[in-house]
Amino acid sequence: MLTAAVKNSVSKKGGAAENDARVLSLAETVGNMGHWHWHIQTDSLSWSDQVFSIFGQDQESYQPNFERFITAFYDVDRSRVRDCLEQSVREPANFEFDARIVTPSAELRNVIIKGQPECDDDGQVIAMFGIVTDVTDAFRTLQAVRDQKEMLDLAARVSGLGHWVWDPDQGYLAFCSDHLSHMFETTVDLLKKKISHPGDFST
Repeated sequence: MLTAAVKNSVSKKGGAAENDARVLSLAETVGNMGHWHWHIQTDSLSWSDQVFSIFGQDQESYQPNFERFITAFYDVDRSRVRDCLEQSVREPANFEFDARIVTPSAELRNVIIKGQPECDDDGQVIAMFGIVTDVTDAFRTLQAVRDQKEMLDLAARVSGLGHWVWDPDQGYLAFCSDHLSHMFETTVDLLKKKISHPGDFST
């Protein structure tokens, strides 16, 4: 029979584990990331709650495995994802890649997958553990910036003008358009190094 002290200790450990699980779940939700574990021999793939959310799958009805995982990726990215994972199994090494997944509702999402192999005593990969992060919003922001830059560059070429951004705090040319560098008959990188003050543009 367990003594009161032992029962209390077990209760505290159980409570601490539950708290840790809640904190981890909250952190994954806030960071829009989740963890996964793939046992290769049984082809059993375990996902945390947030991974199910990222992939748009229901935990009660969907059982992930390797092939279903691969199929979730955008068709153009599938072979690259498969090659990366299979390469890590053949030659154990940590890996990281970005790719696109398609949810059951046909939503395209950008994710970054990181993982590391788990090996037995003989050095054979028996499982993999890793995280998946949904970076869709960040990719959309980056694409919007790129689109804006392309529009500005087009406007500069059409109008024969160039544009630049000076960082007064750091005292350097933070950005210059491609057309501006062409006007100075140099490259963007060389022009950034050449300009040490906005007044240099008039010399």
